[in-house]
Amino acid sequence: MKDGRGRLPPLAVILVCAFCVRAAGIFWGLPNWNHTNSYNCDEYTTLTALQHMEPSAWRFNPVSDKDPYALAGGTLHLYSYGAWIKTLSLAGYITLVKDKAFYYRNPAEWGKFFAAGRFQSVLYGTLTVWAAYLVALRLYGARAALLSALLTAFMPALSVYSRYMVANARGLFWIVLSFYLLLRLTGRGRTVDYLAAGAAVGAAIASRYSAAPLVFVAAAAHFMGPAPEKIKKPVLALLALAAVFLITTPYAVLDYPNFSKGVGAVKSLAGGGPGFFAGAAKVPAQFAEAMGVFPLFICLSGVAAAALRPERRDILPLLWTLPMLAIFLKAGPASIPGRILPVLPFFAIFGARALDLAWKRRPVLAKTALAAAALQSFLFYRGEFALMFSEDIRDKASGWLAGNVKQGASIGLVREPSWFGPGIIDRHYRHPDHALLPGVRFVRLTDGDWSLKTGFDLLEREKPDLVVLTDVEAGFLDKGKLLSKLAETGYSPAADFNKMFRPAWPYPGASMPRMLFMTERVEIFSRNGGGLKRRGVGREAYDR
Repeated sequence: MKDGRGRLPPLAVILVCAFCVRAAGIFWGLPNWNHTNSYNCDEYTTLTALQHMEPSAWRFNPVSDKDPYALAGGTLHLYSYGAWIKTLSLAGYITLVKDKAFYYRNPAEWGKFFAAGRFQSVLYGTLTVWAAYLVALRLYGARAALLSALLTAFMPALSVYSRYMVANARGLFWIVLSFYLLLRLTGRGRTVDYLAAGAAVGAAIASRYSAAPLVFVAAAAHFMGPAPEKIKKPVLALLALAAVFLITTPYAVLDYPNFSKGVGAVKSLAGGGPGFFAGAAKVPAQFAEAMGVFPLFICLSGVAAAALRPERRDILPLLWTLPMLAIFLKAGPASIPGRILPVLPFFAIFGARALDLAWKRRPVLAKTALAAAALQSFLFYRGEFALMFSEDIRDKASGWLAGNVKQGASIGLVREPSWFGPGIIDRHYRHPDHALLPGVRFVRLTDGDWSLKTGFDLLEREKPDLVVLTDVEAGFLDKGKLLSKLAETGYSPAADFNKMFRPAWPYPGASMPRMLFMTERVEIFSRNGGGLKRRGVGREAYDR
């Protein structure tokens, strides 16, 4: 059973479960009557890039005034998504028209664009579980391979980002597949192995530039192979890498200035904060959110064991994992779950290695640790699904505003309308020609760059009829001071919408995981009942 063939039935079950937990959320937060895009603000950048292209004119450059940094990531995922959309339109599932007003009038049609892209990500995410299984099988044997597939299938961040229409899951698949092909290269070293590995590495880099260090891993794989002195095969691999990258990301050369600008923007994220240690201290919390405390402990044990006493089979995954960890520690708070995805399957592989070793020596300990990790993951999905399959409080708040705010009223915002606020405000602000609050005026409550600064120093001067506050915005200011200032200025609660993530993740007292792109609370305050229709005055609470 060392080759894993006896493990195929349980692997099939794991893959089906992995697909289900990912596909379950592809219809969450899609455009509806009050918000014109999905509630994941990162997804719209993909559509912005596609809208600028004109395939009929052979123009495939995604850079535009709306997204000048479109080349900050590879374009393989954009082109594959565009081809998928065209295929679905030919099949009659998606309606392609140039009139944007059509989609404002038919939000369900617009939502199909997001759902289609998410389904693609689900497929890539499921294939990543399979690729992690293959890597672990080649490195550590059949049981470790199944455990690796299990950890990868249910790791929260891997599942969550596999249902978003972003490049994360797609690039991750190519990274893990590259490792499997590089491992084959070290064993057989045939020309086809070099070509396949080079092409996969090129696809990984064309999906996300952060995969570029794979080139060094590939070089190490060659020197670990059967003929390290030969030069012809690695040259062929390099040519395959370059060909795939340039075909799928051609504007890295054709529009080098914008490519360089985009890469510079990505590099700035890894620059870290003012102090390395202060920033690095925040990274464990990001990993805990992405994985859960128990899975993180298991995986870190595996990484530490391999790093302290490395065997030959540990070298390649360590050459990837340890440098990436150093980069994430330097980036500090910027190392959010979506950005640390490239190491998570390898954490799972190392964690499976640790569980496998413990299984042989102390099976009770291994089974207990696995059960604790499974329980925590179960609690995460129970809380997440409870939120995904119920009405979003942003929609509730939008409905309240539509029914209770009178024409001519003013609404104060402590920051530029955010994707985490009521969708009807975001739509009114970003798409004024298709607004749903006629005659309502929005008032800024802070000086400076409204899109970056959060505050309420202008509250007493502006005195808007209503103030809308979300828990996301409240996290950037002194909420207690704001509530006191509101009371002093004559404001009282008018509506309060709550939906907590239970249980707290990843540890008691933690707030809503930001990788879910959800909001825990929306509060609306009215100044002496102003701005409200008579029937709307009073406090209306929703606590689910």
